[in-house]
Amino acid sequence: MAIKKVWIETGCTACNLCEVICPEVFELTKLATVLEGINYSYYEGKIIEATDGCPAEVIKYDKLVAPILRFQKRKYSIKQNE
Repeated sequence: MAIKKVWIETGCTACNLCEVICPEVFELTKLATVLEGINYSYYEGKIIEATDGCPAEVIKYDKLVAPILRFQKRKYSIKQNE
């Protein structure tokens, strides 16, 4: 699964942890911001680490989920010739 969007909700405490973990995606000015124009999939592990480590729990992301393919079970019978 690939991360398609990253954002920071209100409540950021500007602790700088996200930028330390993943400076390719996060930047701290007065508050943490998410850099745009980046393929977030390249930094998925670091984004998840920053999200899990955020003390304010304000870093969020969406994943691109592949569709689930469902297969239907079919019963086959073999006719024997007599």
